[in-house]
Amino acid sequence: MPGAADEAEGAGEAGELLGVYRTLPARLLGWAMVATASVVGFVVIRGELSLGRNVLFPVAALLFVVAIVWVLLLRPRVELRTESVTERNIVRDVVVPFERLAVVGSRWALELTDTSGRTHSSWAVPKQREFSARRAFDGFAETTSRRTARPGTTAQVVAGDTERAFQRWQMDGGAPQPDAPADLRWAPAAILPVAGSTALLALAVLLEGA
Repeated sequence: MPGAADEAEGAGEAGELLGVYRTLPARLLGWAMVATASVVGFVVIRGELSLGRNVLFPVAALLFVVAIVWVLLLRPRVELRTESVTERNIVRDVVVPFERLAVVGSRWALELTDTSGRTHSSWAVPKQREFSARRAFDGFAETTSRRTARPGTTAQVVAGDTERAFQRWQMDGGAPQPDAPADLRWAPAAILPVAGSTALLALAVLLEGA
């Protein structure tokens, strides 16, 4: 899903693609859930077929689970381009051309504030969590270790990349557009799989009870 979907969903957005950001835990958990559901579904469907039973319900249930995992864990991402940045959230996409971008933040997640003053948060790129209190001498160790360690996909990292791309755009002559909101769109790539699999599951439940 992700490869072709990335290109199709980003087809109408401005600028050359610089990076696609997803958190590794979400991808690992998502693909693990898809693999587990597929194996369990295959076993159940094979067993039902061997007994001569209707397999519509297990097929519908499998497709529903995969669709939910796709929407919650695998599809959400941030796409950074030379002239815009896009947040693909659960069922909506937020496209912020650089001329409409005012502030890039990372307080709770990757946060993009457009020139109309509205802030849009990314589902896919959360703030890095601290699980223990910092000690007073952690600062120097953290500074030196960051030079050699590759950071993960966190709001701070993506915000830094976005700010650098934004600054390059400004140095190339880009000018802000005042009081311009971001482009909010419903995402067919999320809505259609969930709606279709839900309708199929509802039909299967009705037929099972008939």
